Formats: sequence, C-alpha cells, structure tokens
Amino acid sequence: MKNTIASTTRPFANTLLRRQAGISSLQIVVALAVGALLLTGGVGGFKYIEQQKVNNDMAELGDIRAGLVDFASKHNTTFTGFTLNIGCKQQVFPDTRCSGTGATAAVSNIWGGSYSGTIVNLNSGTNNGYRLGSSGLSDNACIKEIGYQWTQWAKIEVGTTVVKANPTDPIDDDDINNACAGGTNTVYWTVKA
Repeated sequence: MKNTIASTTRPFANTLLRRQAGISSLQIVVALAVGALLLTGGVGGFKYIEQQKVNNDMAELGDIRAGLVDFASKHNTTFTGFTLNIGCKQQVFPDTRCSGTGATAAVSNIWGGSYSGTIVNLNSGTNNGYRLGSSGLSDNACIKEIGYQWTQWAKIEVGTTVVKANPTDPIDDDDINNACAGGTNTVYWTVKA
C-alpha cells in the first residue's frame, strides 16, 4: 500500500508555504501609531525650541537695553554718536552677533534676522531715545516677547503699528495679537536715556 495517509493528513501543506500578499491591518495600526508619535514629538520639539529661543532673545534684549542705557548715561543722557559699530565695539551687542566694521557693521539676531538702530527724540528731548529694530520674529515670538518686555521699553512698534506709545501705557493683548499677525515680524523697541 502506498503512503496515502501522509498526503491526506496534511492537505494544506502547500498553502502554508505561500506568502501572504498585501499589508495586514495590524501593520497599518502600528505604522499609524509610530507616525503619530513622531509627529507629536516633532511639533512639541519645535515649540520647545522656539520657547528656548524666545527666552534667549529676551535675555539678550535685556542685556542690549542695559548696554544702551549705560552708553547714554556716559554721554549726557543722549545717544548722540551711537551706531551699530559703536555698539559692537563697546559690547552693547554680543560679540557673536557682530560682523563688519564702521559703516558696514551689522548685527544679527537669534531669529536669523538683524538688528537696526536709529537715534530718536522722545518727549521733546534731543537724541534721548534709541529705536532698536529686530527683524525675523514669528507671530508667536513677537507676541510673547512684547508681553514679557512690556515694562522695559518706552515705546514698542511692530512694523508700522504702535502697540505702546508711552512708558505708562497699559498692555492690550488684542493690539499685540493683531500687530504680530504678519508671519515674519520686525519689532522696534525704543529705550529712553
């Protein structure tokens, strides 16, 4: 007698060796879960990095403001003669942010933009204010920095919009939110000598 039992006891032997085509639902669920974790971590990581940049920029702005006030106190409470080049030489701006010399001096900021500066007259004074421009701020950074720095500056503008005209102006969140809705913002911080 031939071995017919062997062939009848394993009738599905050939089908077990075949590969299954396609993706199983379990594989799809695992892939979606991994993707969601990566996306959540990426967004959270970006927010953390931007918050660190905001914190670093606020500390830097505080140091720059102190350097500007110190310059004015040594020059009869005026900013007469102050330039970006002078600011770099006297370490009003961090060394790592300064490039060029003389008329070509430039100062970069943490946002990949740059600082600009203009001597201004405040409250019928002469050359007693310095308007420091900082370009490249995101909407979120613009809103947060203005909120945190509100009391430190005599006047604050976003582009051409004045959000704080006088040192005693109360903070208005709606004005700040509207002014900072430009995508990439330039904020002008004015300090009084």
